[in-house]
Amino acid sequence: MNTKTVMAEMPVPNAVRSSVMKLPAPISKKYLLVHLRGVTPLLMHPITDHTRREQIIKISKQPLADLLVRDTRSGCIAVPGRWLKHAVRMAAWPYQDRHSGHFVDQVSQYCIIGGYLILSSTSGWSVYSRNRHARPNSREMGIVRCPQFDDWSCEALISFSAPLNEKIIQRLVGSAGRDIGIGLFSAEQRGAYGKFEAVSWQWTEQPKGYAGE
Repeated sequence: MNTKTVMAEMPVPNAVRSSVMKLPAPISKKYLLVHLRGVTPLLMHPITDHTRREQIIKISKQPLADLLVRDTRSGCIAVPGRWLKHAVRMAAWPYQDRHSGHFVDQVSQYCIIGGYLILSSTSGWSVYSRNRHARPNSREMGIVRCPQFDDWSCEALISFSAPLNEKIIQRLVGSAGRDIGIGLFSAEQRGAYGKFEAVSWQWTEQPKGYAGE
């Protein structure tokens, strides 16, 4: 990806959860490239809504390699951009009342995370296999199986426009990584998986052919 860096990469400490980095103003368009690093293992499954447990168990019987999400262009293992977009949107809810009750809608409309985020992992994936209740409040059990990435990272291109700004985007991504997560049995679902942190930010120009979501 051809980018024009207007700031040096800098680590984002845990303190980003209570504060945001100060970035210089963008030269042209509002596109931020963020490098995300997994804090807890990522469970990759086509269904990430844990309430659909019966379907999750059924699909888990397929070959695990078939459950890997892949970029439609390169064929590389990837995280769907919509997973991160959902996490950012959910992270906006605690701020809803501070923004005249329209903040979540603004994030949905003006913050775009499209395509697939190519996944990097030094150790590859292992097999997650656990007995889980087939339905809430049910004694019926079933085995959930899916690929598990213990160490993982990816880069996401985030485009945004007013009324959002880079400070809001950074704050939401930080909250999304800590409180929401991505993938199956994420923090949003009272699980321990899919948490992440932002380790670097940089301004970039719009990639050729980028169409957003």
